[in-house]
Amino acid sequence: MIRVRGLWPFLATVTVLAVLIGLFGFSASLNPIDVLLGRGRQISAPNLTGMPLPRARVEAERAGLKYTTRNAFSLSVQRGSVIRQDPPAGATVRVGDSIELTVSKGENSAPMPDAVGKELKVVRKPLDDASINVVVERVYSETVANGIVTAQSPNPGVVLRGGETAKFQVSRGPEKRPVPETGGLSPEGAGFLIGKAGLKLGEVILVDNPLVPPGAVIDSSPSAGSVVAKNSEVNLNVSAGPAAVAVPPLVGATREAALTALAELGLKAQVTVRVLPDGDPTIGTVLEQAPTAEETARPTQSVTIVVGAKAPPPPSTTTTTTTTTTTPTGTTTTGSTTTRPGGR
Repeated sequence: MIRVRGLWPFLATVTVLAVLIGLFGFSASLNPIDVLLGRGRQISAPNLTGMPLPRARVEAERAGLKYTTRNAFSLSVQRGSVIRQDPPAGATVRVGDSIELTVSKGENSAPMPDAVGKELKVVRKPLDDASINVVVERVYSETVANGIVTAQSPNPGVVLRGGETAKFQVSRGPEKRPVPETGGLSPEGAGFLIGKAGLKLGEVILVDNPLVPPGAVIDSSPSAGSVVAKNSEVNLNVSAGPAAVAVPPLVGATREAALTALAELGLKAQVTVRVLPDGDPTIGTVLEQAPTAEETARPTQSVTIVVGAKAPPPPSTTTTTTTTTTTPTGTTTTGSTTTRPGGR
């Protein structure tokens, strides 16, 4: 009886060798992995630059390559021919890969648009498409909005070729200026700084404020540090001091009571005196006031009060008597002074 136990390993080895030989046979690159992964053999990309597109297609297909196309202007390559390729000629590619062909649209040119008064982004597109250099100068303008063309070179209608230059002057809008810090200044000092910054002084508005001295700037609108257009107006809020208070009724009150009432409200007192006959019951009291009761005054303002007073005593009179006596031994002079109240 024949033993076949050792035959199976031999057959398995022969089978594996046959498969490997087949893989090597079908792989143009002698790499069986390429067959397993479905990759074509490696080749050098053919040189298709300068060829008319139909011929370039034939050459690409002959090399086993796929292709895609895109168009571009060219000053040196005639319309319909290949300007460049990607990957470039000589690069290592695989059969079945794709190569991109850039095809000439011919000489690129475009007429200069009539751009003044229009948005730059609208008028420059045909120039960009024709590979014309676009130079933009940004300028401030008090009358033309941002992004609008104010001047151009060359004039409208001039035909430009790719690589030539079109120049545009485009508005940036009004020039921007920072608002200066004016807090604590007088309106005159603040106005000087505002004018120096290229801005204009707007409204000066009095605002009650117990913390900022009267007549000093509290803040501005727009606020300090804001960036605004040149010649913009800046309004000032100026302190009027503490809020006005109602003046109390003082007529009939004693001088001391009136002064105390005014001091409690932060009001100053200006006292004048009116002389009254002796015995008048209103002596020592307030006869009149200005402002009157219930009118308003701001703290630190003065309230005038008229206070009744006795007539001052009359001035004293002085009499001097001089006596001269002559004696055998000489002359003797004596004098005396008498003071009496005036009018008596």
